[in-house]
Amino acid sequence: MKVLFFARRTLHRQPGGDTVHLTQTLQALQAQGHQVQLVTETADLQRALASDTWDILHSMNLGRLADQYPCYAARKAHPRLKWAISTVWVDYSAYDRKRSFLLRFLPTPWVEFAKMLGRALLSGDRWPTIGLLFLRQPLHKMAWSADVLFTSTDTEAARIRQATGLGASVRTVALGRDHLPKAPAAPVRRGWVVLGRVEGLKNQVAAVEAWILLKGRGFDAPLTLYGDAAPNHGRYVRQLRDALSRAQALGVDAQWKPALAPEEVPNVLAASTGVLVPSLFETFGLTALEGLHAGCDVVISSAAESASLLAPYVRTASPHAHALAEAILAPNIALPLPSEAFTWEAAGTALVKGYADAGHFIAFTGSRGMPNRYGGYEEMVDHVGRGLADLGHRVWISTSSAHPDRTYHYPGIQRARHLDPESWMGSAGQFVYDWISLRALKPWQPDAHFALGTTSSGPWLRWTFWRGRSPLAVHMDGLEWMRGKYPPAVRAYLRRAEAWATHGAQVLVSDNPGISAHLQTYQLPIEEIAYGVESPSPLSDEALTQTLEENGLVSGGYALLLCRLVPENNIDLALDALLDEGPVAVLGDWSNTYAQTLLKRFGAHPHFIRIHANFDPQFTQALRQGCRIYVHGHSAGGTNPGLLQAMAAGCRISAHDNVFNRAVLGPNASYFSTLSDLQTAWKQADHLPTFTAESTHYTWPAVTQAYANLASRLRG
Repeated sequence: MKVLFFARRTLHRQPGGDTVHLTQTLQALQAQGHQVQLVTETADLQRALASDTWDILHSMNLGRLADQYPCYAARKAHPRLKWAISTVWVDYSAYDRKRSFLLRFLPTPWVEFAKMLGRALLSGDRWPTIGLLFLRQPLHKMAWSADVLFTSTDTEAARIRQATGLGASVRTVALGRDHLPKAPAAPVRRGWVVLGRVEGLKNQVAAVEAWILLKGRGFDAPLTLYGDAAPNHGRYVRQLRDALSRAQALGVDAQWKPALAPEEVPNVLAASTGVLVPSLFETFGLTALEGLHAGCDVVISSAAESASLLAPYVRTASPHAHALAEAILAPNIALPLPSEAFTWEAAGTALVKGYADAGHFIAFTGSRGMPNRYGGYEEMVDHVGRGLADLGHRVWISTSSAHPDRTYHYPGIQRARHLDPESWMGSAGQFVYDWISLRALKPWQPDAHFALGTTSSGPWLRWTFWRGRSPLAVHMDGLEWMRGKYPPAVRAYLRRAEAWATHGAQVLVSDNPGISAHLQTYQLPIEEIAYGVESPSPLSDEALTQTLEENGLVSGGYALLLCRLVPENNIDLALDALLDEGPVAVLGDWSNTYAQTLLKRFGAHPHFIRIHANFDPQFTQALRQGCRIYVHGHSAGGTNPGLLQAMAAGCRISAHDNVFNRAVLGPNASYFSTLSDLQTAWKQADHLPTFTAESTHYTWPAVTQAYANLASRLRG
C-alpha cells in the first residue's frame, strides 16, 4: 500500500504530540512493508500526486483547515484517491471566546480564518486560501469529504460524530507509547513534571497553583514545567510567570524550562516521580502514556478524552488547582500498564485495516427522502441508506421540504432537504425539486450517484452541467410509460425522459428481469438489484381479531388489495370478480379521480370495504395476516415492495399475469388476467401456495451490499 502523508509546515520546527504521532505512524507502516512519504508543502503535495499513483492521502489535524484544504482539493481532483484524516481535533471555540472579548461577537468562520492568518504570520504555518473564508461549514465539508477519520479515543470519536453527523466512517485507533526507549530508573525518583507547549489550554498555571496549595500541606517535591511558549499566547505566558513568582516567593520548588529534545525525555522521566497532565482539554495526552511507559505515577485531567481509557492506570482529577493537589496526594492504587498495551505496531495495523475498509460518498436523488413515509423508492432509500452508513459509507439523501419529519437524523447520513413546490405547482414541482437536488449535490462530487427514476429528472440527468461529472447509475423505475393512467402524449414524454437519463449514465439499475430485458436496448451495463423485505412479526390472535373487527373484517374471510389506487393496478377488475364471492377490503388513498370512480361504481355493494390509507406496519400486517387471498393487480413496474411484503407475511397470493410478477413468484403461483381467473383463485384459496421461504431471498442487507459493490465499481 502506498500512503502519502501531509502535515503542517511547522511539524518539525515546532514539535508537538502530532509530531510524535506522525513520525511513529510512518515508522510502523514502513515496518509492515508499506511505502510511505511525508510532505509538508502544498507544492510538494501536488508534485507527489502528479508524479505517482497513491492509494491513500493521509492528513493530520482536522481543525487546521488551512492544512486540510489542499487535501480537500486533491480529493476532488483525484476521485479514486482515498483520503484519511487523523483528526486530533481540539475545539478551541469556547476557550477563544474566553481569552478575547472581541472574539465573542465574531462569526466562527471569521475567528478561525483570523487564527489561521495569525499562525501563518507568527509561527510560519500555512497561509489559508481565501476560498476557505467563503466555504460554508468548512470543517463539516472536510470531514464528509474524507473517506475515513481516525480518532485516538472513543470519546473523541463520539464528539466528532456529534459535531458532524458522521457515523461508522469515524474510527478509533489508539496511540502507542513504545517510541521512547526505557532509560534506567534513577536510584531515587524525585519531583513531578509537566510536558507540553505553554498555552492556555495546557493549563500549566493550575499546576503551579496546585503546588502552592501542596506547600501548605507539607509537600515539598519539586515541579518542573518543560515547554516552549506558544507564539500567540503572550497574555497566558505572563500569567504563568506571575504564578511562578508567587510560588517561589512562598518557597515552592517550581520552575519552567525549555522544551526537552526527544532524546532527553527518557532520562528526565526515569528520574521523576510523576507526570502531571493538567490540561483544560486533550484529545489524548500522549505525555500520560510516555509517563506510564517510564514507570512514573500519572495524574491526568478528567478533561482529557483519554481519561476513561487510561483510568485503570492513572489518577484523574478535574483541571483545577484544588482537585489536582488532592490527586497528587492520593495513594497510587493504579494498575501497571500491560506490556502489550498501546503499541505503535498495533496502531499501524489498525490504520491499514481502516484504509482497506474506508467507504465511499454515495448519493441518492429522486426520492422524497427518509425516513420512509411513502413507500417504493423511499422504503428502499431508508433501508439501503442506513445499511450503507452502518458499513462506513457517507450517504447523501435528497429529501423533500414537504417531508413531515424535520428532525430525523441517522449517523453517517446527510439528509439534504430541498425545496419541493409540488403542493402548489402540481406535477411541474417535481421537475423543480429534482433540479434543485442535483444542483445542490454537484459541488460535493460523490463517488457514486444513484438517481432514482427518470420522469422529472431525465431532462437534467442528460447534462453534466446540471448534475456534475460524478459516476452515475440510474434506477429506471417501473417503465412509467407503460402505466395506463397516462395519456399518449405523457407516455411519449416518459419514454423520451427515460432515454435522456441514459445519456449520462455509466450503469442502469433494474429491480426485475422484465425491466432488464427492456433496458438492453440502451446498450449500457445493467445491474439488477431487487427490493428487500423484512420478515414481519405475526400478531397474536387477540390483537389480530381486534384490528380486523374494528374494520368490519373476519380472519380468513376477505380478499385484500393494498396499493395505489390507479388504473394499472386492476382494482376495478378485482372488485368486479370478487365482490359477489365475499368481502373485499381495499386500502389506499381515495382522493384521486380514479378512486372516486371506484367509489361511485362499487361503494354501495355490501361486500365492499373501503379502508383509508394507513401504512402503520402493525396495521398492514394485521390485514395481510388475516386475509383469505391477497390480490396483487400491478400490471406495470418491476419488483413491487407490496408483493414482497405479502410474500413475507405468508399470504396466499393471486397476481396479475405479467413478466414482472412471474419473475418474482415463479411458474407455480396463481395468476389472473380475467374475472374467472380471480374467482377460481378465491374458491381455491386454501390450496394456493405461500411464499414465505421465497421472500427470504429478498433481504435488505443483501440489497445494501449490492449497492455498495456497485458504488465501488463506479468509483473505480
